[in-house]
Amino acid sequence: MGKIIQITIVLLFLSMGFLQAQPKGTLNYKVTIKNQFGDNEVNYIIYFNGRKSIELGVPTKQFSTTEKISETEIHENRVIKSKKQSFIYKDLRSKKLILGESIMFKEFLISDTLNNFKWTIMSEHKKILNYTCTKATVNFRGRKYTAWFAEDIPLQFGPWKFGGLPGLIVKVNDYEGKFDYELTGINLKAKFDDKIIQIPSEYIKDQFISHQHFIQILNKKIADYAKMSKVVHTSKDGSYGSVTIILPEKQEKF
Repeated sequence: MGKIIQITIVLLFLSMGFLQAQPKGTLNYKVTIKNQFGDNEVNYIIYFNGRKSIELGVPTKQFSTTEKISETEIHENRVIKSKKQSFIYKDLRSKKLILGESIMFKEFLISDTLNNFKWTIMSEHKKILNYTCTKATVNFRGRKYTAWFAEDIPLQFGPWKFGGLPGLIVKVNDYEGKFDYELTGINLKAKFDDKIIQIPSEYIKDQFISHQHFIQILNKKIADYAKMSKVVHTSKDGSYGSVTIILPEKQEKF
């Protein structure tokens, strides 16, 4: 009986020690987005300390590729840097989620919440990156996702807006196979200035808009580009053609 009580007390102190230690570190994720022109991969790093985190994109070079589809059709793909760095800030205590996103050169500061995910935890398990992971599913703003989380890593963080599971999210993807996130690195001893976990200074003067307002702006922009795509342009030599502008597919449908 004495041994059982002693073991229980030790485990209790270990648990309390983790909570009081305010875990600090970095997480690396890769997201693969599939579209009609192929796969687009983007890498992100998450800095976390205690119950706050910020996700930042790993810088990529601006580039442009042109592909001749036929004698009358050319496909051009461009990745263009925004003036401000996109970010996702999370505060688990206040359930606050703040994003900095851009739509064709215009940046927006968006206020959202972490209360959106109603996970269903399944009994299925599998090994991913040497972690025993548990399956969970969720319907979120028009898409159904499957996530795999590691209870051995008691962090409620995850890529993009995902989170709220009793363990770190190691992998998550939607049922259509268009969005796939996977953990590529974790450092629980990372050293960095805690001031990085805050809204970037270039957004300080911007006004917040709601998620619903942002979706309205995005829908209008998509409709505007659809109209522009139907315009026929005639050149001086009498030849003519049209330009089709396709924005990335919306991950959140509403």
